[in-house]
Amino acid sequence: LHPVLAPLAWVGVAVLAATLSARQTRASGVRVLGIALTLSLTLSQVWLASSIARYAVRVTDLGAWNDPVSAVVWCLTAGLLLTPALALPMVAVWLIRPGLSPRWWLPPAWLAGEWLKSASGFHLGDLIHAQGYATPVLRSVAAIGVPVTTLLGLIAATALGEAHARRRWPVAAPAVPVLLWFAAVPAPQAHDAALAGVGVVHMANALTMPAPEDAFDPLIIWPEAAFRQQVH
Repeated sequence: LHPVLAPLAWVGVAVLAATLSARQTRASGVRVLGIALTLSLTLSQVWLASSIARYAVRVTDLGAWNDPVSAVVWCLTAGLLLTPALALPMVAVWLIRPGLSPRWWLPPAWLAGEWLKSASGFHLGDLIHAQGYATPVLRSVAAIGVPVTTLLGLIAATALGEAHARRRWPVAAPAVPVLLWFAAVPAPQAHDAALAGVGVVHMANALTMPAPEDAFDPLIIWPEAAFRQQVH
């Protein structure tokens, strides 16, 4: 999705926390988690849909993969396949303690689910991947790393969502230091040496591979596509 929509990832977590706050039965909580996480992972594959619609070629005699319907089906399939790993820790906690306030378990359980999903070799779809143009989040990643930054964002979003659902604003207290951190975290110092040996190749089209003479550095960044503010 467009970089401007990056904050909606955290809004989605807040909505999930608010919805779980109103659920008490095991079945209702599992149903909410399944729908929310499948939707989250499906939306995280929108970039793949655009790639399929733009570049993919015919792979069967039944039709081409470069039509919009096939792209949407692919995204939904990816979401359904990835949801079990992401959802497992959250569903386990809910089944053991249905109705437990999400602020106590949702952030670490979500982080554990992302770890399980990544352990299968699929890293795409993590919450932090939606924050590629969110400067405060990127600065936090540079300062304290991806897992801790993700956990802090989850804590803030969950606290705010539950506070809104329960109309008990003291519940939102954990979000205050997190938001202050994101607002105050300084920009990292520039390390030009870190970019030594990195080259960027700008091609005239998406089909021509870089020529051997372009490989003048140990690492070449060759994006699948670059347009507006996004690079794929």
